[in-house]
Amino acid sequence: VPFAAPAVVFVTITGRTDDLQTGSFAVWHFTGRSVELVWSADLLQQSSYQAAPDGFRITYCSETDERNPRQCRRMTRDRFLWDAGAWKRVEQTPVPVPKR
Repeated sequence: VPFAAPAVVFVTITGRTDDLQTGSFAVWHFTGRSVELVWSADLLQQSSYQAAPDGFRITYCSETDERNPRQCRRMTRDRFLWDAGAWKRVEQTPVPVPKR
């Protein structure tokens, strides 16, 4: 039985630490010969992230107030993982909006 090497997947994160806490996320897969971009997110306001054994989580403002774009109306947490050769969102959960 041939041995299948584990996939090498990594995330790059850029962002700001000001009051908007915008973040941009990109997921890359190392094929053994090259690096391929497999997923990316635009700038996400009020974002944070967590890597855990059961996946990668991004929490972000999914709806801003139209009159005040700095005010978040709805927060969401997405959980992603590498499964069967693809980056997949496996869970999306609403979370409380932090008080400012």
